[in-house]
Amino acid sequence: MALMSEFYEQLKTASTKAETIRQAQIKMIHGDVYLAREKLKFSRGEILLPQSLQILGETDFSHPFYWSGFTLISSPW
Repeated sequence: MALMSEFYEQLKTASTKAETIRQAQIKMIHGDVYLAREKLKFSRGEILLPQSLQILGETDFSHPFYWSGFTLISSPW
């Protein structure tokens, strides 16, 4: 959810989908995408999480575990 939220936000300005996923991953590495209390914080602002995800508490997504498994399959444009 975190990577995809940032991906679609970056898609508005990036030249290709490949660049978009790279930028989203970089944002996560730098700690710009994270969970704080009941909200996911990312470039656009924040999203209130459903009750089932609020138990995650504070989460930093900079570790590769959260973003390295995603690759782009299809046309990079």
